[in-house]
Formats: sequence, structure tokens, C-alpha cells
Amino acid sequence: MEGINKKYNLEIEVQTPLSIGAGAESDWVRGVDYVVDNGILYKLNVKKMVQNGISIEDLSSFFTTRNEKGLIAKLAGRLEAVSDSIISIPAESDKDVKGFVKNKLTGNPVLTGSSMKGAFRSVLFQYLRGKENDDKNVFGSPIDGDEFMRFLKFSDAEFCGTTLVNTKVFSLRKCGEKWLGGWKHKVETTDVSFSETDFNTLYECLMPQQKSCVTLMMAEQSFMHFDVRFYEEEIEELQSRMENEQDEKQKKWLSRRIENFNKLKGKVEGKKELMSQRKLFEIVNQHTKCYLEKEKAFFGKYSTDRTDDIIASIDALLRQIPDDNSCCLLKMSAGSGFHSITGDWQFKDSYVEGVFDRKRANRDDLNTPGKILPKTRKIAVWDDHFALMGFVKISAISDGGEEVMYS
Repeated sequence: MEGINKKYNLEIEVQTPLSIGAGAESDWVRGVDYVVDNGILYKLNVKKMVQNGISIEDLSSFFTTRNEKGLIAKLAGRLEAVSDSIISIPAESDKDVKGFVKNKLTGNPVLTGSSMKGAFRSVLFQYLRGKENDDKNVFGSPIDGDEFMRFLKFSDAEFCGTTLVNTKVFSLRKCGEKWLGGWKHKVETTDVSFSETDFNTLYECLMPQQKSCVTLMMAEQSFMHFDVRFYEEEIEELQSRMENEQDEKQKKWLSRRIENFNKLKGKVEGKKELMSQRKLFEIVNQHTKCYLEKEKAFFGKYSTDRTDDIIASIDALLRQIPDDNSCCLLKMSAGSGFHSITGDWQFKDSYVEGVFDRKRANRDDLNTPGKILPKTRKIAVWDDHFALMGFVKISAISDGGEEVMYS
């Protein structure tokens, strides 16, 4: 069957440090993937090390024990020659560096289409869910062939270069009967003073003002045919069977089936408005504005060292959201946190009401008073800037979508 897709060419501009990881396999292990010498990080290349006279046996010995000092001594005078990249580290950290997913051919950082789609999916879940918590009931099922997000496709976006950014965890600590904001320095240590080291993690990030392009494909006609028309045909067939059915039990069963299919058809028809780039932008902006206002209220209530800088960065992000939805501001990937990734629907307030309870194990009653888990935030710190991670601005390069044939 032939049909028409709508193709939208979009520009992505990074607003706060953005990291797209590929799991633990993309992380840089200290003493294996890199060494740090006098504040400089050397990203090592095994092939270059062998070419410069280091035996595989010696390398295996150093790598097995993660003997960074021994490796540096062995490579004395040759560190630059055996490295793929040389980077000034923003802060010392005892954790592995969180690497960025790369194009294997060019080596350039890539914001994957799947990451884009996942971020939009989280926002749309919150928008569509009503009182529903089940993902399948909101979007449909790939097994049943009615999963809505298959009609939206994003291309990868390739960028030029990354920068290492330090991150710190902002958390809450209990002082008597009060909860106070603070910076985490150890697993069990959180206090008011900010320190760039201790319980910090370095991320390979795209930085503010970096830009790239991405393509959004919206299969509107396919959606209408395979989803809306599917239910219409099923309802027509069931109604025809019911008119000719003599058995009362079968009639009742068919009636329930028709009622169920009408509900499913209504859910599908409610998604038709989403087949518009401008409507998607509007929904994302509404969601992001609400999220940022919650975060601003949180940092206002639990203010401590450097939270004024975080609030200032939130205000700057809020100013990026246009009234006409000509572009949208989207949060995604590393640093998003549990609530943001799941659409941020669990708490309707600003995370500042109720009584926190770290020991609560039951997550089924998230909105019950006295049953709120305090949530942490990962804050990117660079050049004396403090910001929530992972915000990008997405703009349409041209008005309207280009019609593209597919078969």
C-alpha cells in the first residue's frame, strides 16, 4: 500500500549539558580506558600503545589491576602519542567517566533517534494517560500492532565534539523533624556546602549552543488506516454478526465486544491531534514549563549553597519557551531522573508538600500523604554555571511538513 508521510526538518540546539550514554560498555574506566596525569585526561588507544613498544602482556597486567600510576610510568614521554584525545578534567572523580554514544564510522557524538523518541514518549504518556498508569493501555501494544509511537520516527542527529562536565547530586537530608537541601559528598553524607569533588561524576557532554538537525516523520495516513479504520471495520463486522445472531448469550458477548472496541476507537481518535508538529511542540512546552516551575519551587524551598544559581538557570530555561510554540524545550537522557523519565506524573504538587519517608518500600501509593520519597537531582557544573542536565530546544527549519511518499 502507498501513502504519505509528513517529513519535518528540525534544528536541535543544546541548552544545558546533554549526555547520551550507551550503558556501562560506553563508560571510560580509569586505569584502562584513560589515565589522568597533572589534571590532564589521556583517552588511551591500545593499538597506538602496542605500536609504541608496550607489550600486550604488560598492558594486561596494568589493566587487570587498574594500575594507573604504573601505566603512566610505563608510558612516560609517550602519553600524547598513544592517546586518541587529551582533555583537561573539570574535577577529580573516583568514578568512571560516563561516555557519549558515537557514530562508529566518524567518531562524532550522536543524539540517537531512539533517545529523541523516548523523551517525547514520556511527555505524551503524561498528556494521554488521564488516570491510567499502564503503558500498554495508553499507547497500545507492539504485539497487537496498535502501538501509537510507531507512527513517529526520528532520525539520528550528529554533532561535532564533546566536553567533560562535572556533575554533583543535590539531595535532601533530615535534621530533626525538618528536611533540608544539601549536596551529597558520600553515600551517607549530605550537607549545605557545595564541593566540586566527592561523590561527583564526570560526563562526556554536548554543550550549550551546539546545534544539529534531525528529521521527524509522521505517518498520519498510516495511523488513520491501520488504527482508526481497523476499529471501524471490527465494529461493523461485530454489529453485522449481532443482527443475525439468535443466541442471547452470544448477543451479550458481541455487545460487550462492540462496547470495548468503541472505547479503543475513542482512544485512538483522541491521538489524531498529535499528528501535528506544532501540537507536539505545544504539549512538550506545557509539560516542560510545569516541570521547571516545580523544580524552581523545590530549590526555593530547600535553598542552600549555590541553589540561587540553579534557580537562575531554570529562569533562563523558562524564558526559552515561546508563547506561540514555534519551538519547544525538551528534557532528555542522563540526569533526567525517575520522575522526568516516566513523564513526571506521580506528583501533582511541586515536590514540596507532604512528609518525606525514605524507608517507604511500597511505590503503589505515591500520592498518599506521608508517603513521599525525597528525590535527588543531578546538577551539571561547568565554568561556574549550575544547571539541570539535558535540555534541548527544537525548532522547525521550515513551515509545514514536506509530504513524502512511502510504500
